Parts: sequence; structure tokens; C-alpha cells
Amino acid sequence: MKVVGYFEGTDPLLLTKLTSKNIGVMPLGNGADNHGKYIGLITRSDKIGVVVGYAHKVLPVPGLPINPKDILFSCGINKIPVVLIAADEDVKNIKERLEEVKKYITVVSPEEVFDTVKKKLK
Repeated sequence: MKVVGYFEGTDPLLLTKLTSKNIGVMPLGNGADNHGKYIGLITRSDKIGVVVGYAHKVLPVPGLPINPKDILFSCGINKIPVVLIAADEDVKNIKERLEEVKKYITVVSPEEVFDTVKKKLK
């Protein structure tokens, strides 16, 4: 079974649609929200094919010494693509703020999430 890891706040209808297609979903936390398994501890044994969530879950908080590369370190190491959601008008700015992890990040509007996740799982 394919598995999608997701951050808190991800659309429940998206998650339900994935499960209806026989795709498992696993809650993931960013280290500050205590939601699911801490993303920094995921490994290949979790069988996560893609991570999805809103962009604010990985953007740095001003004054804190953690950045997107720190939060998504295990995704980079394990070659797990990350699909981040942002409003159309914010996509460009979000991509610029995620420049150092752009190799495995895709930023999309809410309307594009399901199709993008399905594509990344193949």
C-alpha cells in the first residue's frame, strides 16, 4: 500500500479521497505542533511515498534557529517528495523562501493537490 504523510490542517476531504483510492495516510508533525510522528524521524520503513501539507508548516518562525531544511531533512535523505499547499497568489513567494530545498519540494494551489500527490506517488 502506498502511504501519504500529512501535516496537521491538511484537507480531510483530500485525505478521505486518498484512502478511498487505497492509499494510506500517516499524520506527521513539524516538531512544534505535536501532530503525529515527527517528520525528522521518518525512514524508508514508514513507506511514505510523498508528504503533503500547507507551506506554513515548514516555513521558519522569525527568531527561531530552525529552517525548512532542518524540518524536511529526512525527506531529502530518503528522497521523499514534498507537496506544499499555498494560495495561487502566494506560490511564487513560497517557492523563493524554500529555495534551499527546492529539489524535492513542489508548491501547488489547493485545486492541484490531489493530482500532484497522485503523480508523485507513481
